[in-house]
Amino acid sequence: MTIPTTQSLQEKLNELDRDFVAAEQLSETDSQVAAAVLKWILQRERIRYQVTDDTKAALEVDGLTIQTMLKWDSDDPALSTVEKILRRLAQGRGDTAMTLIHKLQEKAQQVSDEMRRRASVPREPHPVDELIEQFWRQDPTISAKRVIRKLEMEAGGDVIATITAGDIIDPVDTAFPSLRVSGIDNRLSRIKKKNSQ
Repeated sequence: MTIPTTQSLQEKLNELDRDFVAAEQLSETDSQVAAAVLKWILQRERIRYQVTDDTKAALEVDGLTIQTMLKWDSDDPALSTVEKILRRLAQGRGDTAMTLIHKLQEKAQQVSDEMRRRASVPREPHPVDELIEQFWRQDPTISAKRVIRKLEMEAGGDVIATITAGDIIDPVDTAFPSLRVSGIDNRLSRIKKKNSQ
């Protein structure tokens, strides 16, 4: 005889989330989406509190959830818009909550477009990488340790301003970031790999 296993709390939450996403319809209005989101939030909290739908306990949990959404006050500035969205949903102002969500989506799309644009523009190689490649071309068997010694001799020159005691390489051109000496081995490996193709 097999003993039936009960579904874990996390499995129930995962199932609810999957059902919520699967129920999405492209023709839904903002009001319908907002109502569905609020229902989903309330159902998640009922599951978390392990109460059955359509009971007095479920109504109490719903009331507690709505009060939490109305009063949530995080000190994290990154959550301020989320707080506003939840507050508006709890107040029955789903359309204005959706306006904020659309603005967040637009901002995320702008960031994504900018990252895609930047990724498509060929990057100018770091001047220290150019030095490392120059050393490698002079001696294809050069070790990372030898490269570091040669870079130390370049400090105060045209490419490297300083190499600090904390093993930070500061380039003369401040448009480029400082580098760690400990990363030179990886940089040399990438240069060797790039030039062997």
